[in-house]
Amino acid sequence: MNFNTFSMNAKVGYNQVDSSGRLKVLSAIQLLEEAAIENCYAINRNVFTLLQEGYGWVLRGGSIQFLRYPSYADSITIATWISKWTIFQGFKEFIVLNARKEKCVKATTVWAYIDVTNRRPVPIPEVFKEKWEYSQQKAIEASLLKRPLEISGESVSETFNIRRTDIDSNKHVHNVRYLE
Repeated sequence: MNFNTFSMNAKVGYNQVDSSGRLKVLSAIQLLEEAAIENCYAINRNVFTLLQEGYGWVLRGGSIQFLRYPSYADSITIATWISKWTIFQGFKEFIVLNARKEKCVKATTVWAYIDVTNRRPVPIPEVFKEKWEYSQQKAIEASLLKRPLEISGESVSETFNIRRTDIDSNKHVHNVRYLE
């Protein structure tokens, strides 16, 4: 990558791998989210500071592609940057590299900046636009904000119980819990 990114190093842990020792998809998503959170922290806008001020970031969508699966105890680097800004949203890209600097995982995501009290999008403060790494380079090309297809005929639904541990700091069910 020939542009500035925010990077976070990590080591793939036992609880993050499947029975064959490869990184689980949900664990990869959690690592990407951790890198996004650390990117906030790096500019003194950590999630708890934002919450005290009444704001937060909410994942609206994304796409992830695995080129190779990191394994247990592998050292990885997660690089992230913003590829596009709108008034209310930031498009955040991710690349996961192994110790040999080979690309393992690529992802593109879209995050909304919200007022956590009224649960509505608000304009993104300039501090993020000024301090976060920016490049129009996309990790992967994906259409992120298409409306879901309408279901014709009979609809299908599933009920699940929400546990207190499923609720995140924004006071809603954490996105990884939906995927589980």
